[in-house]
Amino acid sequence: MAFAENIMRGWNAPLPAILSSAILMLPMLALIVIARAAAGMNVAVLSAWNMLLQLFGNFWIAGRRSRKH
Repeated sequence: MAFAENIMRGWNAPLPAILSSAILMLPMLALIVIARAAAGMNVAVLSAWNMLLQLFGNFWIAGRRSRKH
């Protein structure tokens, strides 16, 4: 929550506050989607979700590497 508050204080606008809270909600939504997939979704949907997760992971890792250099 401190991260979200820092963004709100830094930008003083409603949009960043909404964005930061949406970013904080993403892991929760991801857990819900994974739980529903495990409960018996289509295999195609599950594999598509896995592909998306891998893509996001790759971009995340690439972004962190580029920030370090």
